[in-house]
Amino acid sequence: MLTMLVLGAAGSVVGVGTFATFNASVTSTGNTFSTGTISFSSTSAGSTTCTSTNGATASGSGCSTALGTLASMVPGDSKFLTTTLTNSNSSTVPVTVNMAVTDASSGGTTALDNKGINAAATSSAGPMGLGLAIFECQDTNGADIACSSSSMQKLKVLYGSCAGGVTTVSRSGAAAFATTDVSSASVTDNGLKLLGTSTECYGGDTGSGSNSGVANQNGTTSISIVGSATPLTSLAANSAYNLLMLAYLPVPSDDTVINIAGTNASPNLTFTWTASSLAGTSH
Repeated sequence: MLTMLVLGAAGSVVGVGTFATFNASVTSTGNTFSTGTISFSSTSAGSTTCTSTNGATASGSGCSTALGTLASMVPGDSKFLTTTLTNSNSSTVPVTVNMAVTDASSGGTTALDNKGINAAATSSAGPMGLGLAIFECQDTNGADIACSSSSMQKLKVLYGSCAGGVTTVSRSGAAAFATTDVSSASVTDNGLKLLGTSTECYGGDTGSGSNSGVANQNGTTSISIVGSATPLTSLAANSAYNLLMLAYLPVPSDDTVINIAGTNASPNLTFTWTASSLAGTSH
């Protein structure tokens, strides 16, 4: 036993020793990392702008400027609204864009913005609210262009649908979009005809009953304007997207939406566009 202990001690002494080796080291300095920036804005009716940079609270006169109003509506009335969404040249990343609609009136949502247009097709008279359809304005080559431009010729469907699966409505000549470019389809149709064509288009807020209207988007929290489910998958930095928004009261709407004013709070809609950076990729 003693011998074994001595050997063990001797082994421990040997194990504590160190050995010299030759070494060579190299370095790589200057490896920096930074996050992208987003400066996103909407310009209402070609004049006032509302801008948010890097998630800060939006500012600018356009943030409190209405896209449009329409009083004393009757079935068949419509109002077109235009806005330009811009991912500015100071941004460093492409973005997707969602739009939310909320009702800021004191009485909350009403039958006018809480009920949808029913199915996108012919319909008998019934409780229908505002229809909302959204398009991109394009020139003859399909390039994005201001809706007020004399070169505007096509409307690309972003939210809503058109009969026959049509995704782009095109007219024979170019001109700025005007109220005369919208007409009602028929007394039994809950859509609109656009650009002097026979093509019938419908709002995206289909469905019936409460929580299917403009201020609810069929129960979803937002409408995808730029993203994987839309014609444009991302909005690059230093680029713009010109939108035409059509709000209308379908011709077959019945008395459930009559006299929404005064004691019945009128809808006071707020449109909010949110730009989000695309998911990162490996480099």
